[in-house]
Amino acid sequence: MKEEEIRQRVAEAAARIHSKPACPDNIPEDLKPYGVYVSDGGYCVMSIIPAFVDRVPIEDYLIPVPVRYLMYKGYSFAHDYPVVEAEYDGETGLVIPDGFEDFR
Repeated sequence: MKEEEIRQRVAEAAARIHSKPACPDNIPEDLKPYGVYVSDGGYCVMSIIPAFVDRVPIEDYLIPVPVRYLMYKGYSFAHDYPVVEAEYDGETGLVIPDGFEDFR
């Protein structure tokens, strides 16, 4: 998938969560196309958790993961999107410890 198409899909997903595209300068280049700024989580990377990797359309399962958490846990790629091991609750969403938000 081309970077332009990735950016468009990420922007479409980000629009559904009322965020504005942005990313800090110090994240790896391969994550920059997926960067968004979310009002309640700060700088995030639109990602997939392993439980959602094979669902379609995959863009419906993208979730904003705080950059600090993603860098702490590490990531891989599947279907052209970052994948991060994270707990997800169907009612409350992403479950991560406090302190990983990034509002700089």
